[in-house]
Amino acid sequence: MPQITPETYADRLARVQKAMKEFGLEAIVLEPGPAMVYLTGVRWGKSERTFAVVLPAKGAPVWVLPGFEEMRARELIRQGDEIHVWQEDESPYALIAAALKQRGVSAGRVGIDD
Repeated sequence: MPQITPETYADRLARVQKAMKEFGLEAIVLEPGPAMVYLTGVRWGKSERTFAVVLPAKGAPVWVLPGFEEMRARELIRQGDEIHVWQEDESPYALIAAALKQRGVSAGRVGIDD
């Protein structure tokens, strides 16, 4: 099976960002699954611990993941280098909200992929 290039993933992200603007979305939050693999190349198993990528309509992706998975995740992440880690006594959802705000999303529609 041929290797998908980083340029292909960058093109896919650019196309989804264009579509987000057309549909009035400010961002999309993805959990592990087919959409995450297709758009970023990161294949991660579903878990009770939140592992997500925030795809804003403008700008680079922001990753939110458990602290103990950081080293392994850094080996896989090729799109976006901003990674926010959460510890067991912290809320990953607060980090997702902060990532959205950091990318200028404080109001508007946000898509969530299950």
